[in-house]
Amino acid sequence: MKNSMFKQEQATSSPAIKPVIDLQGFEISSKQRPVPALPSITEELLQNLQNHLGNKFVAEELINKLPKVDLHVHGEAGFITVKRAREIAARNGLQFREDLVHESGNLFKYRGVEDFQGFLDDFFEISDFIRTPQDIEDIAYDFYRYCYENNVIFALPGISWVQCKKYMSFTDFNQAYNRALVRGMQDFGEISVLRLRYYQERHHYPEPFNEIWKDLKDCPNGLITTIGLAGNEGPFPFELFKEFYKEGKELRLSAENPAWYFTAHMEKSSDAKIILESTELLDWVAHGQNSADEEEYLNIMKDKGVTLESCPISDITVYPNEIPGLDKHKQFIKFLEKQIISLNSDDPAFFGGVDRVYRQVFAAKLADLQQLLQCTVNGLLPAQHATQEELKQNQPVFYQDQQRIAMAGLLKVQFFQYYCMMLPALLNLSSESAKKLFAINLKTSEASLAELLSEFRPVADESISNALSGMLQCKCKIRSLSQAILQTTVDLHKIYIQKCENAETNQDDNEADDKNDFGHAVASSILCLNGMLS
Repeated sequence: MKNSMFKQEQATSSPAIKPVIDLQGFEISSKQRPVPALPSITEELLQNLQNHLGNKFVAEELINKLPKVDLHVHGEAGFITVKRAREIAARNGLQFREDLVHESGNLFKYRGVEDFQGFLDDFFEISDFIRTPQDIEDIAYDFYRYCYENNVIFALPGISWVQCKKYMSFTDFNQAYNRALVRGMQDFGEISVLRLRYYQERHHYPEPFNEIWKDLKDCPNGLITTIGLAGNEGPFPFELFKEFYKEGKELRLSAENPAWYFTAHMEKSSDAKIILESTELLDWVAHGQNSADEEEYLNIMKDKGVTLESCPISDITVYPNEIPGLDKHKQFIKFLEKQIISLNSDDPAFFGGVDRVYRQVFAAKLADLQQLLQCTVNGLLPAQHATQEELKQNQPVFYQDQQRIAMAGLLKVQFFQYYCMMLPALLNLSSESAKKLFAINLKTSEASLAELLSEFRPVADESISNALSGMLQCKCKIRSLSQAILQTTVDLHKIYIQKCENAETNQDDNEADDKNDFGHAVASSILCLNGMLS
């Protein structure tokens, strides 16, 4: 059995291996997303593995190994760690209030249920610790390390200069994030790739909203691949920003202009009809819960290839009276059934990281490993098909960078598929041998995989040697793509630095010209006055 999205490998003396996604010739503009199949990993199998391995955390370790994506994650105070916030506050000579910290010690308190203004005050107080570009670089690099440690294969931190505007320039802010991405890619890039989304703030419209938009256009940062819209919808509905989105989409029709994906927060104030209409301008949607209320609209969006960025732990924390638990989150459950969402953290400083989201959704039995893996694929390929086809035609350089990032991510999904295929056969090995193979993860080196293949090929079930061979092939391809992505990351940062320097030089030249013009004007006026007085 074979279809266009899968490849089926046949073994000569054993049943056919479960298919893995077929990436031969795959492009991000394809109208059908890969559907990652997994063998049946039942509770009985997990229990048997737990007993055989002497490991009561088998399920938790599988969730940790599973490749994840975090598209919807707010930067600055949204993802600063408590430890780093204390350090930065001390470095900048500021007081750190311990009552900001949740009793767990790892997160900041969320006080928004009882006192939303109190939450905003806390958020702004934490934001105000961030005073220097080094602070930005440190917290962004911390997040990159978190992604690596938790197998978050792609993340798109949403950054916003307005919180830092009084302490650093827009250019310094951007370059600090870029440096963190370059360092992170050098240190962790075979597992995790990051790009940036710039969040325009509704409540800063029209200024500095328009000022920032001009800066983004005049001196584009190539590591910002997406522009989003955040903030309070109530007084600033999506309708107000349609011309902004139209201009952005028109810009990317020419390769001479910068290209971005476009998104917007669509929350409580946006009904299903507004959300559907917004997809004429948006490439995918942040939140978009109310689209679950209209099956027809949801199906149209799915057919277009639109992804909804779902943040379920954030939802139940912010709206505990309406959504008392994940199992009561009807909109989220509908999205899971439709397989139209990615899973996201929102503000990990307050709600925990995306690893917690995957774990809690699995623990609530709302999704199995295969469904979670599909959410990861959706996050790797969030934009609607028409957008990708348009970018392929009009922005080939941008498109190829996104293609490489997506392919590297899909190879990591494929790696996990191969890994899961050998799990049932571990029960046929000795406990010690099974532990060796169970310990494999995305960080396992090519050399180690080759050694394991050499060791187990003569003695183990063919499904194990086929799986090891498949994982080894994936790792080789991932390494090659990661090197290309690293080079692109470095190049885009260098280009941005050069653009900033050129812009600064031009500004200095213009100021000098203005002074010269002023000098000539003064001299002419004096001559004229002398003539009049003589």
